[in-house]
Amino acid sequence: LLAALALMTFPFTAGLFGNAGSSTLAAPWNGLLDAVVTVLSIAGGLSILALLFLFPNGRFHTAPLRIIALAGLLLVAAAILITSIIEEGWWVFAIALLFTILSGVIGQALRYQDADAVQRRQTIGFTAAVLLVPYWALVSMISVWPLLSLISGFIVLAILAWGLYLAAR
Repeated sequence: LLAALALMTFPFTAGLFGNAGSSTLAAPWNGLLDAVVTVLSIAGGLSILALLFLFPNGRFHTAPLRIIALAGLLLVAAAILITSIIEEGWWVFAIALLFTILSGVIGQALRYQDADAVQRRQTIGFTAAVLLVPYWALVSMISVWPLLSLISGFIVLAILAWGLYLAAR
């Protein structure tokens, strides 16, 4: 269920659909659409972070990873508040999110290293997608060619779906 939520909301989380501000709907519908997109992007971001720490068996790999995940979640929440208060505070959010993602990547790498053959087969595609996320984030931040960012995002999404398909087999 968590994997399905992460996959379904990934385009909203990644901003691939843009925002409602560019639509030409009447006033109440434009605000409602903007609120729905915001809720979907937040739910998607939280589900992706949770999936990063809990995949494939729904448990944290080690007890310290649980504490790190909670600290990362609190840092990201605090950074969102700072970003809404300070206009140039986006870098705090970027650093907090990067810390949380890198902690999850390390957790997945440790999980893969300690896994048996069956669990390794389940995690190989997911781990590959997780390792490509920093590349996609870098390409998106540089934004030399926006289409490259879009294509890279969908490649990561396809690899993630492939990994989750292998896990379900």
